[in-house]
Amino acid sequence: MKTLFILFTIAAVCAAEAQGQTSTPASSEVPTKVAATKPEVYYILTHMSVTTDSGIEGVAPGTKVILVRQSDQGLVVSDGQNQFNVSRGDLTSDADAALHLRAADRNSQAAISAARAQQLVLVAQSEKVQRERQSVQSSDVEQTSKAKAGDRDGRIAELRDEIAKCREKMDELRGDFEAKRSYSTHMSRRDRDRQTALNNQLQAGLDQQGHKIERAQSELSALGVTGARLE
Repeated sequence: MKTLFILFTIAAVCAAEAQGQTSTPASSEVPTKVAATKPEVYYILTHMSVTTDSGIEGVAPGTKVILVRQSDQGLVVSDGQNQFNVSRGDLTSDADAALHLRAADRNSQAAISAARAQQLVLVAQSEKVQRERQSVQSSDVEQTSKAKAGDRDGRIAELRDEIAKCREKMDELRGDFEAKRSYSTHMSRRDRDRQTALNNQLQAGLDQQGHKIERAQSELSALGVTGARLE
């Protein structure tokens, strides 16, 4: 009897173990971790001007941008500060190419800055040369004016001296004319004819000196000497 109880107990234990191995555990849901979407990175191929709230800003070649969304105008990207529209032809995903683009743009901007600085130097040099040239021209004009003024004063003195000499000559001729005319009443007809011819010569001399005075006075007038200053 005791033996049968032991056998029965062993059989029950075995049956329970067999049932435990064949039973299906209750299903349980294990949460699945969703991987975050990696942003699409691109680089600008060429220099661009974009309109922002603060105005128009430039975007240099090689600038890194992140794709925000697609739009009717193409793609909306962000450089970290501004969002703007581009076409796919304006972008590249090649980081090495972007590096070369940035270097080329820096060299280009440096060359432009150097050219502008050189242009400013050339303009400054040109303005300096122009000022020096104007200064020399002004000095030449001043010297020429002084020379002309000196020549004018000298010529005025010469003309006045010539007029004075002409008047002295005229006075001398008049004296000779009066002296010789006073003796004409005591001369014969033949001598009077000779005297008349001589008087005509004296008159011609007076006329000649008078013409010289007129020419000198006309030149003085042209030099700005007028009125009583002609005397």
